[in-house]
Amino acid sequence: MALGRAAVYACLARGFAAAAAMPAWPDADGEGSDPLARRVWALRDAAEASDPDELRQAYMRVFDPRNPPYPLEAEHRTEHFRQRTDLLADVMGFYKAFAVEPDHERPDHVACELDFIHVVSLKEARALAAGRTEQAEICADARRAFLTDHLLTWYEAVVAMVRERARPTDRFYRALADLLDTLMLQEKESQS
Repeated sequence: MALGRAAVYACLARGFAAAAAMPAWPDADGEGSDPLARRVWALRDAAEASDPDELRQAYMRVFDPRNPPYPLEAEHRTEHFRQRTDLLADVMGFYKAFAVEPDHERPDHVACELDFIHVVSLKEARALAAGRTEQAEICADARRAFLTDHLLTWYEAVVAMVRERARPTDRFYRALADLLDTLMLQEKESQS
């Protein structure tokens, strides 16, 4: 389960990152009753049907760096510089604890936060496979805390922004928003 979670988060992180390549998709059927699996396959199909140049143009339209809202947690959750500093420090504290360093975006960018959950889930899966249950639990606790403190508090704004700005022909970004929404709803349910 942790490995599957890591794969879904990796797809989301890459999808929300500017000019990122999508991962290799597993060869499987998208039919089934699991809503999350159906969303993953819809994203895969949209990615495979998309022209890379059109995806770059759509990315700039959906995540326009000149016009808010931005896909940055602090922009949605803080009003003052001090609050922003505290939020970014908390995010970086999680990252440093797991040796994660954001590449090209601010640490509170949705792609960075999704990638962090991907890394932590992957470490959890590896710990479980090696029989290191204590390390796996540390990863699971960090994942749940980061979701509660960060992603689950503002993902709805990202989903709304993508749905508002994406054109009907931007199948990839619409599928990306749908996958994020479905996954976060499942994460909320599992945390209750």
